[in-house]
Amino acid sequence: MSFALVARELINLSNPNVSMLNPGMIVKLEEEGWKMFKGGFVIESIKLFTLTSNLEKLVTIGEWCLKEGKLVYAYHSLKGTRNLKLLTDLGIRLISENKFEDARNCFEACDNKEMLLFLEKNF
Repeated sequence: MSFALVARELINLSNPNVSMLNPGMIVKLEEEGWKMFKGGFVIESIKLFTLTSNLEKLVTIGEWCLKEGKLVYAYHSLKGTRNLKLLTDLGIRLISENKFEDARNCFEACDNKEMLLFLEKNF
């Protein structure tokens, strides 16, 4: 079985369910996800790691995206992790770029009520 093909098909499904896959298949899919990331297919790898609930890889990709200034990708990678520090850092960067709605989404994703209030009062 070509896991690259399976990975791409799963990404393209509207509501995929990977819970039926055995752990070995999940590992193979995640290996494909990492190959996608290394090959420059960032959003595809984010989708795959989101499907497999691999928060560690999502954080790793999100941190890389933050460093590279790929803020939209960073948000998509980090939103499911609920990582307070990284989502707050991203939200602050978005505020500095006048992307207030995107910043609000970051603060909502990590339930940072303090920063949500700050946004409401100041922007």
